[in-house]
Amino acid sequence: MSPSSPPLTHSQGSNGPVHPIELVVQSLVESPLEVLNLNLTSLYESQAILSTILKRLEEKLGKTEKQIKDYEPTEPTDEISLDEYIAKIANIKTQLKTINAKIDMVEKRVDKIMTNVGVR
Repeated sequence: MSPSSPPLTHSQGSNGPVHPIELVVQSLVESPLEVLNLNLTSLYESQAILSTILKRLEEKLGKTEKQIKDYEPTEPTDEISLDEYIAKIANIKTQLKTINAKIDMVEKRVDKIMTNVGVR
């Protein structure tokens, strides 16, 4: 005859009894989720900084383009076109917005997982 497993007992948590399996799952998942959350926060902050830098560059390029258009050279010179650079900045700005939306979605999922596991 094989020895029987000890009965599972429930610990008392702040929201009532906590099953031992829940405690095991929480201990296994909590640390990686917190690391993921920290990484996502860091990534979000980096995106915000990059977005600000790109906005400033876009403004500077706009001012420079206006100055170039306002400037009337006395001698004929080659035209400098900033349209390509402005289009690239607009494209990067759109990509950053898409990335920020994805980060927000992932953060919501992580929060939901952490709430379901009982971390928060």
